[in-house]
Amino acid sequence: MTEFEKYADLALRLNLKNEEFDAKLYMGKADDCLRDKPNQIAEISDFSVLGNLYACMVFYGWKSSRIANLAYWGLSKSLINSQKNIDLITTRLLVLIFAREQLKRTVGIVFETIHSPYNSFDSLNQQFNDDEILDKIEISEILSNGGNFTEANIIKKWGMLHDKYQQELSNPPACIRNAKSDQEKIFDYLNDKIHIKQDLDFE
Repeated sequence: MTEFEKYADLALRLNLKNEEFDAKLYMGKADDCLRDKPNQIAEISDFSVLGNLYACMVFYGWKSSRIANLAYWGLSKSLINSQKNIDLITTRLLVLIFAREQLKRTVGIVFETIHSPYNSFDSLNQQFNDDEILDKIEISEILSNGGNFTEANIIKKWGMLHDKYQQELSNPPACIRNAKSDQEKIFDYLNDKIHIKQDLDFE
């Protein structure tokens, strides 16, 4: 077990006990440890620990693209071998909801929707494209799992998405297929950056 995993595991156990202060303290220690020694990524044995740690940091209000991307990547990595794990799927969906603004920059890089900040039309176009891509990934996640989510934030978001994308929802298989393809592109970019290159600079 890496030094990062030891801190992360302790942070998650403290969080389960509702010991918020100490949990946040060890979340910070785990994050500092990984940033100081990113080569630990190659030795991590359980990516759900990484994904859940950074997801908790998102839910506690850490506003960082690095944290959001590590949460999404870690959960996605662990779902490769646990495709039906509803807890991991739910947590990843919540990361998409709570870290929308932080993840949009990654979407912009992957799909080349980033335009000039000096052109207001480009900025509006970018925002629309990035939000639509993430919206449809969320729809796909919910549809793929039969809509069987009890978490209030997901139920609320599903209501909004259902109203907004009624036309797309008339063909669920196509909606899922297209969103899964987009999801794979995002994962491939993050996996190359984080796992292969061990580059944690997202700011």
